[in-house]
Amino acid sequence: MYFQQACNDGEHIKNQSQQQGYEAGIRLFLKDLISSLSHYQHAYHQAVGETEKRLKHKLVEIFSDPRTVEIVAEHFANMNTHHSALEIYVPSKYYEKVKSTFKDNEEIKIEKSHRQHLLLKTGDKIINFNPDSSPNQVLSSIFSPIASHQLTVENVKKYKELKKIISNTLLKECVKNDNN
Repeated sequence: MYFQQACNDGEHIKNQSQQQGYEAGIRLFLKDLISSLSHYQHAYHQAVGETEKRLKHKLVEIFSDPRTVEIVAEHFANMNTHHSALEIYVPSKYYEKVKSTFKDNEEIKIEKSHRQHLLLKTGDKIINFNPDSSPNQVLSSIFSPIASHQLTVENVKKYKELKKIISNTLLKECVKNDNN
């Protein structure tokens, strides 16, 4: 009888230890998973921030380059529909260069602008190229929220909830086993 009781107690202790080991393993796994995902998020934000900063610097260089202004002015001129007058307003410092480029083209009117951006006016349409704001517009289209990253943020929340549910469920199971 004592032997049987000892065997039963031993079996109970073994089962309880296994259950607690599984619980500890699951908790540790979820803790490591959440920690890894949080680390990934931090590294991701840091990498995106650095990339965005470098890209913005390059875009400012490109959009501030006088050759870009000339290219955009030429592009504007090539957009002419020949149905309406085309006016291009150019910053004063580029006026002479752009004016000389289109001196033989009578359909295009080149005007000085006291602003630091190009403006194309044709009929009732106006197109603006601003070297100061164009890099930000380009960046906002490149660095819009990325769906996979948003999913990772949601998954971290779900894993934390899962960890909580498992802890509560396993705890109840252990209490139930102890009462038997």
